[in-house]
Amino acid sequence: MELRTQLDQLTTKLTDLEDRDRRNNVRIVGLLEAVEGQLQQTMYPHFPTEAPTAAAPTTTTLLFFPDFSPSTTARRKSFSPAMKKAKAMDTAPQPSVRKLKQTKDGMQLQCEVRGAFSKPELHWEDGAGNFLPVEEVTDRGRIYDVILQTTVYKTGIYRCVATQKGINHQAHADIPVSPHGFTGGHIAGLVIASVGFVVLVVYRWWYRIKSCLMKGAPQLSIRILEPTNDRVVLQCEVRGASPKPKLHWEDGAGNKLQADEPQEIKRGRLYDIFLRTIVTKTDIYRCVVTQKEINYQTYAETYVHFPAPTPYYEVPLLSTGLKDGGDDDETSIPFMPSNGNSPV
Repeated sequence: MELRTQLDQLTTKLTDLEDRDRRNNVRIVGLLEAVEGQLQQTMYPHFPTEAPTAAAPTTTTLLFFPDFSPSTTARRKSFSPAMKKAKAMDTAPQPSVRKLKQTKDGMQLQCEVRGAFSKPELHWEDGAGNFLPVEEVTDRGRIYDVILQTTVYKTGIYRCVATQKGINHQAHADIPVSPHGFTGGHIAGLVIASVGFVVLVVYRWWYRIKSCLMKGAPQLSIRILEPTNDRVVLQCEVRGASPKPKLHWEDGAGNKLQADEPQEIKRGRLYDIFLRTIVTKTDIYRCVVTQKEINYQTYAETYVHFPAPTPYYEVPLLSTGLKDGGDDDETSIPFMPSNGNSPV
C-alpha cells in the first residue's frame, strides 16, 4: 500500500514537471506533412501581417491548442461529457414573465432570462406580433442575467421572446393580461351574479320542500281487476299529482308493457291518472310514475301468480323518493272499472 502511494506521488510530480516544460509550447493542427523544416514560410499565409513580403492567401485552416502531457490531456477529456451536458442545460435558459405592478391605466410586465452563457436579445410582442416599446434593460456578469420591462394598456396575450444568435436558439413565454384588473364595476357585477345564483338555488329547494310539506306526495297504488285463470287486469292509480305525470307498466325484467290509453281527471292544478294493462303470466309488475318538470320518479310493484288470486284487492304501495304532490280531497271523482265495481 505504501509503495502504491509513493508511485502515485511520483507520477503526479512527473506529470507536473512535464506540463511545466510544455507550457510555452503550442500544438498546431492542420499543417501538411511536406512543410517540415519550412514552418516559418508555411505560417506566413496564415499571418500575412507578419510576413516580410506579400504572401498569397490560403484556404487551409489551422487549429492551435495548448500542449499538455498525455496524462493531463486524458484527465481533461474525461470532463467533456459533463461539460457538454452542463452547456446544453445552461446555455439556453427559458424566459420567465410576470406581472410587475398595475399602473393608473395599464399593467407593467417583466421578462427575465437568468444564467445564459450566450448573451440573449429580448423583446416584447403583442398578440398580433407587433414589437412593444421597452422601459428598462439590465444585464449583469459574464453569465448573463437579462431583465426587460414594458407597460401594456389593452387586454390581450403578450409574449417575451429571447434570441441567442450565437447558438442559433430562440424561446418565448406568454402571459395573458387584463390591464385594469378587477375594477369596481367588475366586482359589483360578480357579486350580483353570485347573489342571484344563490337566491335561485335556495328558491328551488324552498319550493320543493314547501310543496312536499303543504301538498303531500301523490297517492300511488295498484289494483288487481277482473282476474281469470289465464289473465289479470292491473290498474295503476295516481291521485293528487302536480305537475302532470307520465305512467307506464314494466315487467320484472324492466320491459315496458302495452297498456290502454291513460284516463285522467283534472282538479285545478292536480291530476288523477289511471292506467290499465293486461298480464298473462306469473311475475312482478311495476307501475312507474315520472314527472320530468321536477326531475322526479317513483314506482309501485305487485306480484301476480297464476292461477289468478281472488278478485279485486289493493296492493300496498312500494315507492321511493319524494314528490311534489297536491291535496287529495273528498271531491275527487273515482274511476269506474268496466265491470261496474267501484274502487275501494
